[in-house]
Amino acid sequence: MYTLLLLAGAICVVLYFVIRPKDSELEEQIRRFTAEDEEKAKAKVMEADKRCHIIETLTVGDYIREHDGLMIFRGTDGTVRTNWYSYAVMVLTTNRLYVYRKLFSVISEDVTEEFFSYDYAAVQSCNISNETKEYTFGKKTAVQELSWINIESDGRTLSIAAHPDSFADDFCTRLNRRLDSLKAAE
Repeated sequence: MYTLLLLAGAICVVLYFVIRPKDSELEEQIRRFTAEDEEKAKAKVMEADKRCHIIETLTVGDYIREHDGLMIFRGTDGTVRTNWYSYAVMVLTTNRLYVYRKLFSVISEDVTEEFFSYDYAAVQSCNISNETKEYTFGKKTAVQELSWINIESDGRTLSIAAHPDSFADDFCTRLNRRLDSLKAAE
């Protein structure tokens, strides 16, 4: 009887490591999605405003912790990850700010896509907020750092997950400069 239980436990452990996506597979899936969606976002922008000129494009993203059905795991490389990844392609044009945001599960087929368009006059500010979260895995503790790009417009805030090492702060600085120059020109 105990032998069967041990055998069943061993099979479960082996299946867990075989079925679970590998770190390199996760990163490749994310790279593939972002490359495809950068082009999709630019096409949507050109479709929405045929006379615009794209000034700058930035793609940012990271694993997120605020979602239903969230699972936390440590990758084989030691990195703390969740089963949800969010990224956004932000496009600054001469006329508007466009944001294409995608949220997807790295272990299932769940995908959510959103497309936002902001007139520069409606955007109050863009800022970065940083967050640190500790997770406990048995006796070990892991720390995950996350940055959020917060775009405030018409009393609402759109928060976009960004890896702390991304160029998100540079993008916010450029967007705020553009907003300031447009306000000064009024």
